Amino acid sequence: MVKNPQQRVLLKTSTDELFLPSRIVYRVWDKEQLVSRLRRLRCMALDTQRGRWVWNFEHEAKLVGFPAIYESGPVARQSVALASGYLIDASTFHVYLRCTERLVKFLGFFDQAVPRSCTKAEFLDEFNLVTTVAPGEAIPVPEDFFRNEREFEFLDVEKELRERRARGEDPVAWLRALTQRPAQARERHRLDSFYEDGLQSLESSLRLRGIVAMKQHLEGVSIRPYDVILEMIQRGEG
Repeated sequence: MVKNPQQRVLLKTSTDELFLPSRIVYRVWDKEQLVSRLRRLRCMALDTQRGRWVWNFEHEAKLVGFPAIYESGPVARQSVALASGYLIDASTFHVYLRCTERLVKFLGFFDQAVPRSCTKAEFLDEFNLVTTVAPGEAIPVPEDFFRNEREFEFLDVEKELRERRARGEDPVAWLRALTQRPAQARERHRLDSFYEDGLQSLESSLRLRGIVAMKQHLEGVSIRPYDVILEMIQRGEG
């Protein structure tokens, strides 16, 4: 955690990543097969007390390319809980994660471990603001940020573009305006691009999310992702 002048601290993970909670919403077609696959994975532990599956940094999870800090220092002497998964009902599996690194790694790992015919990621819910805590204040968990579904803005971009074309409107103008608005605190996105284009493009947008969140925190104003991208291009980073 990093101290700020107000004596609050910027919340980070035990492996020093910015705390930006996310939730992956999986559509499940075969609950029995999903549970069977989870049981086979030594890095997945069933927490019966809390009714969840925990993805731990051990066994198979150590092979997916986490940064060196996961293997060194005090963190290496404890079992790092990377994600928590809940079977909401027979057709819905929610996975909660603390940071971008774990989100990206889980999507790739889970896609390899469980067949898409069994379950497939449908939505990504993001809380896009940094979190600070005061001394003695309880540390929040990712689940705390997703209690109210109605707080999340869902823009079904592909559907919106199709409907605007059908009405004879200019979809490009709408999309351009969308990219130039400030980042929203709570957003839901479809994950079709992950299956169509792979992790690389998704990972780039998630990294941008962290940059924008930190910039908003430091400057105390709403930030447009569009402006951050322009700055990166001008510095030769794009």
